Amino acid sequence: MPSLVASAILVFSLSASSYLTPILIGAQRIKVLPLQIFSYGTELLNWPVAATLAFILLVFVVAITYFFASAMSRM
Repeated sequence: MPSLVASAILVFSLSASSYLTPILIGAQRIKVLPLQIFSYGTELLNWPVAATLAFILLVFVVAITYFFASAMSRM
């Protein structure tokens, strides 16, 4: 069970920041957070908004990872 939770955390952490898969599947019709960060950082050159969104994504991933780790320690 610990190895399943560890692998789930790794896969979630890597897939949360992926922007290539939503581009290929959704053709940029579906706005996801990594695509917005990429857009603000490269196309619109709005670095403060891109940094804020990146920090929000980081907090979200850390919170989910902490939830998985604490749920595993309870089991």
